[in-house]
Amino acid sequence: MPVVRGQALGYDEATEIIIAPPARVSDTIHELLCEELRRYFFMLEDRNASNRPVRVKEPHFKVFPEFVGASYMKRYEIFCRKLVLERHYTSASFITSESETGLNGVYREPANDLSFTIFLKSLVSHIGAFA
Repeated sequence: MPVVRGQALGYDEATEIIIAPPARVSDTIHELLCEELRRYFFMLEDRNASNRPVRVKEPHFKVFPEFVGASYMKRYEIFCRKLVLERHYTSASFITSESETGLNGVYREPANDLSFTIFLKSLVSHIGAFA
C-alpha cells in the first residue's frame, strides 16, 4: 500500500493526495488507523478556467443541483465538504494556488471549514494518539 498517491485530474491541474498508514504496522493497529485516518487533501490550480461556471450536460444521469452553474473551484469545494459530511473521510482540505506563485508556497483557502490548518491539526492529533 503506498503512503502517498498523487494524480493529475484533467486540464484544470487538480491534485489528489491520499495519506495511508505505513505497511509495517500490525493488522490491529492498521485497522484502527485506516478506520480513523481518512483524510483528503485537494489542490487546484487557481486560474480563469477554474473560476468560471461550467456547462452541464445530462445525457445519462441528472447532476446534483448544487453543481449546476458552478465553477470547477466551487464544485471541488462542494465535493470535499460532501466527503466529510457523508463520512467517507474524517477531514478534508481544499486549497488553490496560482502556477506562478505556488512554487513559493503561496496558496489560498476558498473555504474556512476546509482549511489546511484544520486538516493538519486533525492529522497530527490522530497520529499523536498512537505515539
